[in-house]
Amino acid sequence: MATIADYLTKLNNLRNSLADNLTAKGVTGSHTDTMDTLVPRVLDIRTSLTGKPSVSNSLVVGQVLSVSNSLSVCIPAANSVNGVVG
Repeated sequence: MATIADYLTKLNNLRNSLADNLTAKGVTGSHTDTMDTLVPRVLDIRTSLTGKPSVSNSLVVGQVLSVSNSLSVCIPAANSVNGVVG
């Protein structure tokens, strides 16, 4: 059974990981910051696309186009509604 000290150690490790992950995403984070400081900074992570993605003229219906690491678009058929061919 875990002790309170074990839980506090785990929480401290998670806080440090959060600080490291924020820093990796371009948001300031330090191992000396408190959770009250780090958690709201998650909202400072940039999620918008910058620039114009290049799109090929030879897209195929049903092909998945990756625009960024976090966004993929499926090209629907011309006679589809909301991606469902009818």
